[in-house]
Amino acid sequence: MAGKMAIDFHNPKNKTSYSERKVDQSWKDMANRLVDINGKSIVDIGCGGGLYTKALMDMGAAKGIGVDFSLPSIETAEKTCVGIKNVTFQQGNALGTPFSEASFDVVLERALIHHIETMELPTCAKEAHRLLKPGGVCVWQDRTPEDVQQKASVEHLRGYLFEKYPALLAVDTRRRHLQETVLEALGSVDFSNIQSYTLWETRGVYANKEALKKSFLRREGRSILHELSDAELNEFTDYLLTKLNTLEEDHPLIDRDRWTIWVAQKPY
Repeated sequence: MAGKMAIDFHNPKNKTSYSERKVDQSWKDMANRLVDINGKSIVDIGCGGGLYTKALMDMGAAKGIGVDFSLPSIETAEKTCVGIKNVTFQQGNALGTPFSEASFDVVLERALIHHIETMELPTCAKEAHRLLKPGGVCVWQDRTPEDVQQKASVEHLRGYLFEKYPALLAVDTRRRHLQETVLEALGSVDFSNIQSYTLWETRGVYANKEALKKSFLRREGRSILHELSDAELNEFTDYLLTKLNTLEEDHPLIDRDRWTIWVAQKPY
């Protein structure tokens, strides 16, 4: 069953944890292959700092609404999307939003469902279905236990965290839903064409090891790092740099994570 993390999303000091980076082109390319965004109305539920809301608007969405249960995140999202027309943000809950039925062409819920208990996944799917216009598309993106357990490499740096602290792998695995559990939840409501895909999404590109180290020490966009004390985090960054010692000091580093994307359509 999915678990809860140590990060407090309501704490203003964490409000930029998920906003200080850019959405990689690899994500935009995948989204464009799976969903027609141009000219569509979208709702980004669990929008965090608004990075993916902004990405969808940049990709041509006509109207966007971002929803998050954290007010500090909403405030950050508004800053992220300042100057973009037809986009708004409001506090809310994925299991019961205030919007009218059939309001949107696309519902995006990225990195959200691991915060939702297994028994509540069908409710989450039902609410997404309710919000969609006929023919609209629901997109869930999250990690399965299999995604989390990928081996460490110079492009999958998260894996080194679990090498250093194996207990964290159990923590992260426990909060992830099985592939079949997610498919069952989506299948419990009147969705059609339910498909799943794998994406190795680039989290960040770092100019050198020092830039990478600073990102980890700031716990940028990595809620699991809030399970570590500052001392443990320092130990990990030292461990990580020893694993990368075969690379030149100024060698660019690309950090990727494996995700699963589920796409489901509301029938016409």
